[in-house]
Amino acid sequence: MIFSSTEIMSAFGFLASLPEDHFVCTICLNVFSDPVTTPCGHNFCRTCLTQHWDRSELCHCPTCSKRFYVRPEFSTNTVIAEISGQIKKRKVETLEDMDAPGKVACDVCTDLQFKALKSCLVCQTSYCEAHLEPHQRVPSLMRHKLIEPVENLEERMCRRHERIMEFFCRDDQVCICLLCSETDHKDHETVPVEEEGAQQRENIESQKAKIKLMIEERMEKIKEFNEGSELRKVKADQEIEENNTLFSNLINQVEEMQAKLRSNIQIKLRKSQEKDEAVIQELHDEIAELQRKHSELDELSQNEDHLWLLQTLKALSNISASKDWSKIKVYSDLCVQTARRAMAHLVHTFKTELKTLTKAELTRMRQYKESVAFNPSTAGEGLVVTESGKRLKYFRAASPSSDEFGRFDCPMVFGTRGFTSGRHYWEVRVGLRNNWDVGVAKETVNRSGRVFLKRENGFFAIGKRFLEYKVHSAPSTVLSLFPRPRLIGVYLDYEEGRVSFFDVNENLHIYSFTGESFTEKLFPYFYLLGGSKKSEPLLIKDCLYF
Repeated sequence: MIFSSTEIMSAFGFLASLPEDHFVCTICLNVFSDPVTTPCGHNFCRTCLTQHWDRSELCHCPTCSKRFYVRPEFSTNTVIAEISGQIKKRKVETLEDMDAPGKVACDVCTDLQFKALKSCLVCQTSYCEAHLEPHQRVPSLMRHKLIEPVENLEERMCRRHERIMEFFCRDDQVCICLLCSETDHKDHETVPVEEEGAQQRENIESQKAKIKLMIEERMEKIKEFNEGSELRKVKADQEIEENNTLFSNLINQVEEMQAKLRSNIQIKLRKSQEKDEAVIQELHDEIAELQRKHSELDELSQNEDHLWLLQTLKALSNISASKDWSKIKVYSDLCVQTARRAMAHLVHTFKTELKTLTKAELTRMRQYKESVAFNPSTAGEGLVVTESGKRLKYFRAASPSSDEFGRFDCPMVFGTRGFTSGRHYWEVRVGLRNNWDVGVAKETVNRSGRVFLKRENGFFAIGKRFLEYKVHSAPSTVLSLFPRPRLIGVYLDYEEGRVSFFDVNENLHIYSFTGESFTEKLFPYFYLLGGSKKSEPLLIKDCLYF
């Protein structure tokens, strides 16, 4: 029997909705291959039925056992063959595609769920190719809105009105249904979701371009980090080599000084021993002379010749002219100042090397130099900022121009720019007569009333109070600085948690706060209070006035 294409499509639409077991051969139990139909109306694979009849004397139906006295002639059932072929094809596609991400299964398939071809927003159902056929044939179903297959179709329905969300409210930036647009969003700007989607797709392209640019920037940053890492390794190896040379030289100088000190002590000991031997010999000679005189006096005392006694006694009476050994001191300490002088020489050598290292360190830090300026909106009582924020002067009669939020009550001031990362360096000219502070402080420090300067309160600073220099900590640490500093260098390494201070003119490190874990924004911090008529300003090095 030959079917027209129209008949095949009509039959296909009905039969395709049947369970898969309607298209399984009862002999091989697999989906039909080249299906044929017996006169009693049952379907089998051509090969299975032929082999079955070849093994029996009589031809009968394997399903209903009806006998045929003459072997029937049959042809392929094209409708069943088409559906069987589609089932096999979809089985293969299902095995390949359903494990892939983003694939949606048909909601109608029962035994084996095939990949959905479309989703219907009206039916809220996803259909495979076979089960979608009525939506392509039946006029009432053809009016339904079909979209590419998606999961969770219920999320596309308005929960309040249980209708399709077909519109987008630009005022509230939400998807809504028709009833929502006529009620709650009546006066809002609403457009069809397709229109908004098209516009947002253009925005997506713009966002994609921005993201692509961000990716390129980050790739460049990765390249920069990789190159920086290699450069740091080279510099670290160079630093290790230079430090090895430095410390080897220092160790050699220490060893040379140790050998020289040992040699000097041995020479002193030898000279002392030679001197002691000479003195002892001199004492032995004097003892012998004194014993001789003692014997003569003993003989003279027993002589009865008074004249001879008087004449001889005069020659023996000069005993008082000998050396007075009671005033000669014997010291066991041979090297009272020797070790100290050697150590002082080494300390001088170390200080010279330390100055050289500090100078090199300052040179490195200047590559992180910031253009710091005083922020007049934070300047407290008596402070006046001039010269484009580079000069800070204290005037007892001066008062703030306004009560701005964030202004200090005390004569303190912040820099204009804060830091949340990185390395930063700046230099400040300080006075000899004023009280002053330089350093950094957290943005959230207390700015009203009496302020306690210590690291626990967010201040990391050193300063001068009258003739005393100190680190603001609890308890405060007094600094012995000579000569008195005039130019202070401040170095901040945010990630390292370090704030360091230097006497720039003397190439000396003054003090460092270390081991901090900074999380807030840090600002350059200054304090200035002058009691004399000739009070000196604080000056940022970029603009020095005297």
